[in-house]
Amino acid sequence: MNKVKFIIIIVITLIVAVLSLRLGFWNLYPPYPATGAIGELPKPKKANAVLYFLSSGIAFIALITYLYRLFKKE
Repeated sequence: MNKVKFIIIIVITLIVAVLSLRLGFWNLYPPYPATGAIGELPKPKKANAVLYFLSSGIAFIALITYLYRLFKKE
């Protein structure tokens, strides 16, 4: 049961980190509408991108710390 819990924590942390990176990228480079670039292009939201990149970095640091403590015990 413990190994399953560890694997679930690792997978969820990786998913959060990768999705945060992707959302940060989308905030810096917003996608064009399906009809093409008509009128003004969407403006990037740099503050949101920074927050998403920070949350991704914190998730990666938490994952590395968790794995280090996990393997240090054994």
